Amino acid sequence: GTPKVFWLSGFTYPTGFLKAMQQQHGRRNGISIDQLDWEFTVLEAETTTITQSAKEGTYIRGIFLEGAGWDPQGCLCEPEPMALTKMMPLIHFRPIITKKVAMKGKYNCPVYMYPIRTG
Repeated sequence: GTPKVFWLSGFTYPTGFLKAMQQQHGRRNGISIDQLDWEFTVLEAETTTITQSAKEGTYIRGIFLEGAGWDPQGCLCEPEPMALTKMMPLIHFRPIITKKVAMKGKYNCPVYMYPIRTG
């Protein structure tokens, strides 16, 4: 069957997987994938506690922070001493219709597929 949680860093081409998830959602709901974007919710749950797949979108693990930490309150924080990377908790990736709304109070954080930051 389909995994309940996907290990994003295990994919050779993770953007292809994410685009396929948007396409699947778009077909199911009659929406063009050009109109879809992502909404992200960081979860406190452990991978082992997830008993079923997300109703919309997917649960993702395997994203790492570099030079930062994750506060249990749900925000970025200073890294622990001598810690270069920190694994993010589970994240619920949910396709949503693109809105031209200001992201007040949210940080639009870049995600890189490779350690070298290009593009």
